[in-house]
Amino acid sequence: MAIEGPISELAVSDLLQLLHLSRRSGALTAAGGARGTITLFLDEGSLVNATSTTAELRLGRLLVGAGRVTESQLERALGRQADHPHERLGQILLEQGNASAVELESALRFQIDEAVLELMRWQEGYLRFEDVHPRSSGKVAIRASTDSVLMEAARRTDELHELVGSPSLDPLPRLAEAGEADSGYVHLSALDWEVLAEVDGRRTLRGIALSLSRPQLQVARALFNLTAAGVVELGAGSLGEAPAAFDLVAASARIEAAIEEGRIEDAAAFVHQARGVAREIDLLIWDARLATLMNDWVAANQAFEKAVTRAPHRADIHYYFARLLLLRMDLPGAERVLRHYMALDDESERRNLSAVRMVDSIRELRKTAAESAP
Repeated sequence: MAIEGPISELAVSDLLQLLHLSRRSGALTAAGGARGTITLFLDEGSLVNATSTTAELRLGRLLVGAGRVTESQLERALGRQADHPHERLGQILLEQGNASAVELESALRFQIDEAVLELMRWQEGYLRFEDVHPRSSGKVAIRASTDSVLMEAARRTDELHELVGSPSLDPLPRLAEAGEADSGYVHLSALDWEVLAEVDGRRTLRGIALSLSRPQLQVARALFNLTAAGVVELGAGSLGEAPAAFDLVAASARIEAAIEEGRIEDAAAFVHQARGVAREIDLLIWDARLATLMNDWVAANQAFEKAVTRAPHRADIHYYFARLLLLRMDLPGAERVLRHYMALDDESERRNLSAVRMVDSIRELRKTAAESAP
């Protein structure tokens, strides 16, 4: 049985506690608008995996930020994943010798912890839990106690509140103007220097934490020290805002190219930049297509169904939804959605031709299934 509702009425911590106590297995998906989509997977009440449409919370980006793999190693692994979409990134990095099992376990646990902390800071969004087979993290298994993850997230949220104000805020640090810092020597720890090197006036506290693959609380403490020393100033920041001169047409083209070429990290980053500028329906479609690339069938299906409800006459939604259903081998569903697509006027010749090929593929699959039936 599905459980769903707005975050304002259904607190993340309360829902996770309920799922833990009732030993439920499935996927908890949180749609946060400009903040993207986060999905937590549970197996008998324990957290076993987390995925996100936000680039900074992706496993590959966390491993690069932690210095565990290089950009070139990640690019090679993503290239192989594009050719073999059912293989997990962690599994590929492990087989290529780019990361050890211990390093992957650490990154996966960090990913879960940061995803839960991020969700607990959301003031708006929509939650939905479905009883589906939990998606594990692959060969490197992780099983985190939901109780311990929640307790740690609550503790870190309280301390973040003391350091930066409301835990829902994401302050934007910038270097202090010359002359604002006290004269004389400034004593900084190694972590303070590490965080200071990431302060560029564009990345928020959260962005810096994810870039360094460090808990947000550690970065908040360092920023507090840097602020007290007069080296850094904290301004109001918000996730998902794009600059006023943001070129939406160019951004849409970059997103389309990245998604079609299977460059998940790039596509997620481009979509993140477009939030707050692009139309909500376009963001929803991009999120659905990204979830499809990530093999997150639950999130993709939910996003497409919502998009179809909001814009039933947009042909491209039905086309990409049919592609998802065909990937899942849901032939009746794919055929049904394709019929809707064919009834609409799509200006894209590429999609029209591809839809015809999909219809042919469905017929061949049905024929093969009929011939092999006893």
